[in-house]
Formats: sequence, structure tokens, C-alpha cells
Amino acid sequence: MKKKKKEPFIVTIMKKIQCRQDALTLVRSGAYSGLTIIILKVLGSVILFVNSVSIVDFDIAFVPVLCLYSLLTWRVYFAKGWVSSILLLIFFCLDYIILNIIAGKFSTGFAAMYITIALGLLAGCKGCWWIHQHPESISDADMSDNVSEGDEEEDDDNRGLPKDFWKL
Repeated sequence: MKKKKKEPFIVTIMKKIQCRQDALTLVRSGAYSGLTIIILKVLGSVILFVNSVSIVDFDIAFVPVLCLYSLLTWRVYFAKGWVSSILLLIFFCLDYIILNIIAGKFSTGFAAMYITIALGLLAGCKGCWWIHQHPESISDADMSDNVSEGDEEEDDDNRGLPKDFWKL
């Protein structure tokens, strides 16, 4: 059996979405980009704390911003809101890119990292928008309800947990 060659990420963003699985792939990349933003925020604060700089002096709105990023990333991960994916992209652009340009802390390495994260968030926006436009596609949670009582197939995604554990 031939192994399918993986496409570069930029090609994945640009190609047309054919099915729900393609959209979920883009949504997951947007959610992982949001998770990267959260990790960068926490890592930056930990580094400041280790260097004996008060986090409150550096960023007064650290906790609310972290909660906002976490909430929006959670909504994008479960493909529940295309508005959340757009807001995540806008807040990232405001928080990281524009503020770092104004502060003069913008270098080539950071520019490459920010562009990569922004492309992931843009992919999440595209995937969430497709899912919003195609509500007739069956969701993952709906598919688990259609299994009859006699079928005891183990689903790999449940990881040994009850079937309704992931439903919110």
C-alpha cells in the first residue's frame, strides 16, 4: 500500500474544502495555533517570574487575556463558532503583531513565527466558516448517537472513556 504524501501547510489552506473532514483538519490547525498563543503567553510570564519581574507590572490584563484566548481556542477546537475563530485571529493580530511593532521588539524570527500562527488561525477561520455554511453535514457527536445497542465497536477517539464524555 502506497503512503499518501503529505501536502505542505500552505497548500492545505489554499485548496478547496470538499468534505467535513477537510474542514475539521483546518479547524484543528486553527485550534492548535490558538494553543500555541496560550503557551507563548504562559511561557513569557514564567520567564518574567523567574527573572524576578512582577507579572502584574508587565501585563496587567494577563489573566483576562489568557481566559479569552482559552475560551476562543476551545470554541474553535470544537468547531462551535466561526465568529470565535475570527475574534481569535483579530485579538492575535492586535496583541502580538501590532503591539510588538509599536514596542520595537519585532525581529525576523518572530515575524516568521507570527506569520505561521496567523496562517493557522486563518485556516481555522476557513474551516469554521465551511462548517457554518454546511449544517447538513453530520457532526461527530450525531454519528455516535446512530450506533445501535447491539454494536459494541470500540471507537478509537473515545480513548476508553464513556461515549457521552466528550459531549458538551
